[in-house]
Amino acid sequence: MIGGLGGLIACAFTGGPEAAAGISALLGGLAMTMDGLEGAADDVAKLAKHPGSVEGQEEIPVHDPGTGKEITDIDLVENGALVERKSATTAPDPVGWSADNVTNKIWKYIEAREIAPELAEYRDAPIIYRMTTPGVQPELRAAIEEAFEEGKQYNPGIDLRLEFE
Repeated sequence: MIGGLGGLIACAFTGGPEAAAGISALLGGLAMTMDGLEGAADDVAKLAKHPGSVEGQEEIPVHDPGTGKEITDIDLVENGALVERKSATTAPDPVGWSADNVTNKIWKYIEAREIAPELAEYRDAPIIYRMTTPGVQPELRAAIEEAFEEGKQYNPGIDLRLEFE
């Protein structure tokens, strides 16, 4: 690609054979780029065919390997992501519910994926917080979204996703 650009620049100043060489190098660079993209697509396809050892499993208890204390349970491992599922549609105290069930759960999932041997293949996995029942009370939804956004701000390098069904 660099050779192609160099050739095109040379063409602007000298013309002639440098232009042909520059165009040829540019086309070669584009072909290499396409080969790289095809290779990346092949890697993604391989990952889909050979998922981690707990892919598709539900209700996976995760314990601190040092103390044996339960950190949390992972509701589902789906497409390489750790999924927390909640069915609540109302709460008497939406902010309190969100603190207990969103903020704390995000921290537990982060801790679990960092230290649990059974999640070694998922150290960088996205964490999905999925509300599974339609019709979440507007106040609860707003509190969940706010708690989730705070979680994302405190953990900028972690792929955190919020889903409402």
